[in-house]
Amino acid sequence: MEEWNNDVPSITSKPAKISAESIISVGTKRLACMIPYSKHWGEAMMIGARPENILTTSGLVWDACDTILYQAGDIFDPFTYHTKRIAIASLFSATETMMARDPESSESCLVYFSAGVHQIDRIEKIGKKVCTLATFFGEAGYSMGYSFVPQPTVHANPMPQPQPTFT
Repeated sequence: MEEWNNDVPSITSKPAKISAESIISVGTKRLACMIPYSKHWGEAMMIGARPENILTTSGLVWDACDTILYQAGDIFDPFTYHTKRIAIASLFSATETMMARDPESSESCLVYFSAGVHQIDRIEKIGKKVCTLATFFGEAGYSMGYSFVPQPTVHANPMPQPQPTFT
């Protein structure tokens, strides 16, 4: 399974924006490498889910998702990379589970994977629009709130001076 990186040629010129089709292409090639092992993949997943193996298994899933995103042309962006990585890992694990449950339905699992990637792409676009609107409204609210703060004059003393008391 580790040789699948050699089968998938890396993109040497990184695209300006990663496309869902590039993730689908690389992800389906990675999932297709599992098809010969699909009859025993369920057993392997049960061994990987044991408490003593969970760290190694999750590390392998993260490495697979990192490689999928890298091969698809993703450039590390600290704001969206980890979100994409978690979404791809969830989808990848769900697709693996479907393939392990029914080894003969590999093609429908790959269709499920591609539909999931398109859904993730739509959610990411909506999220970017929401962030843009939130930034706009946040800046507008700050500007409006700041405009209502009275500006001190040169002669005004904001702290009241204590009056001397005579006894």
